[in-house]
Amino acid sequence: MDFAAKLMERTGKGYLSYSAVKFAADGADQQDMKLFELYMKGKLYKESDAFTFGSVYDKLLLEPEKFTDEFYVLYDEEIIKEIGGSKPRSTKKYKDWKEEESHTAIESGKRVITEDLIKQAEDMIVRLDESEIMNPDTGEMIPVRRFLQGKPQYEIVDWGYPCPWILRCTWRWVYYGLKNYT
Repeated sequence: MDFAAKLMERTGKGYLSYSAVKFAADGADQQDMKLFELYMKGKLYKESDAFTFGSVYDKLLLEPEKFTDEFYVLYDEEIIKEIGGSKPRSTKKYKDWKEEESHTAIESGKRVITEDLIKQAEDMIVRLDESEIMNPDTGEMIPVRRFLQGKPQYEIVDWGYPCPWILRCTWRWVYYGLKNYT
């Protein structure tokens, strides 16, 4: 296992995920060793609207107290009222305001999101909080939120497999968001 030892020494991880292999494998469409090293060190981030929404939703659902540490919400109602007109977001004044707000947030290490995105995530959480499941043994109705308690998001690498698992939240036998990143 010389390879695993070298991998651990160089990256701090004793496994390769499928995403990491995509960057490292000869002949892979995305082969790029610099990207591989950045990925393995946790410094390569993919961005998409779906990833951003998932991050917002997970943070609000599982760690709401840490939400403002990671995200900055652009509340633009006031600037829109100030500008007026039919398309205030198309104006130079709005775009300058948005750029300045975004720059400040990014400098402080936060990801910029819109008010609409947080509203969508909050609406989904409200629906989740209103949901129940029935215990088949007792007939008791149990709020779904009760199953989303525990330590949020940690890696499991000791199940005897040389691959990471991310466990988002546990409660007894229920696992929310168990993902194998191989």
